[in-house]
Amino acid sequence: MSKINLLQIQNILVVMLGGIGNLILMVPALRQLRQNFPNKKITLLVGEPHVQEIIEADRLVDDVIFYDCQKRQSWSNVRAFIQAMRKEHFDLALIASSTNPIKSGILTWLLGIPHRVGENISGKGFLYTTKVDFQKGITHETDGALNLLKAIGIELTPEVVPHISFFLDDEEMAGKFLAKCGVMRGTKVVGIHAGSGYKQLFKRWPKERFARLADQLVQEYDAKILLTGGPNEEETVKEIERFMQSPVINAAGKLTIRETAAVIKRCCLFISNDSGPAHIAVAVDTPLIALFGNTETWRIAPRGRQVHIIKKKYVNLISEDEVKKVASRFL
Repeated sequence: MSKINLLQIQNILVVMLGGIGNLILMVPALRQLRQNFPNKKITLLVGEPHVQEIIEADRLVDDVIFYDCQKRQSWSNVRAFIQAMRKEHFDLALIASSTNPIKSGILTWLLGIPHRVGENISGKGFLYTTKVDFQKGITHETDGALNLLKAIGIELTPEVVPHISFFLDDEEMAGKFLAKCGVMRGTKVVGIHAGSGYKQLFKRWPKERFARLADQLVQEYDAKILLTGGPNEEETVKEIERFMQSPVINAAGKLTIRETAAVIKRCCLFISNDSGPAHIAVAVDTPLIALFGNTETWRIAPRGRQVHIIKKKYVNLISEDEVKKVASRFL
């Protein structure tokens, strides 16, 4: 392990190639990183387009670089990317736990970054200069990110719950969207996110159950139902809308990431699969019911004061009654 003189650090690269949820789980660490390096340059390397928009209003980083990890890259493209990145002369790389440790280790080594800090998951962090302990079944992603800071000598505060801010335009746009849909302040709005990552369909609770649950919440609690989703989830949301007897607010594909967050903040409850919007709900302090199947809640579950996780071996084993019983506490 190489000793890091924090006074000499001028240019930091944070590697976070996961999704929106992974980035939100890293927010407490990014906030403490910024507090400890207020005048140093912090660059965020992301692997999915637009994920950084969720934290732009907080100004936790100075620059964002996108590298498409999903797309097969030619060697000439990879070489051009590395050559351009080397010109940045990064002093320190902090690699998020949601990022492949072998790929990130190779990348940051090729970039010539002298200090490379990451979790040594299953011994795969062999190219890191500072290897941080990882305990399978115990280490949550937020704790893992904070452990990176601890490993380089930063004194941590107890903050482990993420919080994100908005620009005024985002809140105004969210207010206009809801008003156009007949929702005024004080209206009881329940948000529902029935999607998940496009390669993670196994995380999705059945659409018919979301529809039946939503109808029950309308009938029994006089709630307005807001269905969220990205451009790739519009058809899923339309199917739920067709299954339902009650009218709904369909926001799928109609709002930016931050506008979606501002709309979720206006909800009295958010019900979601294991997804990025579930983490957004926590970060804007909206009560959350998160439905989990065979995924690692110990590692990636949302954390917050008003989070209720319903977990079964398979997500389709969760009943509507189980979800409605929890929802009744917030309605």
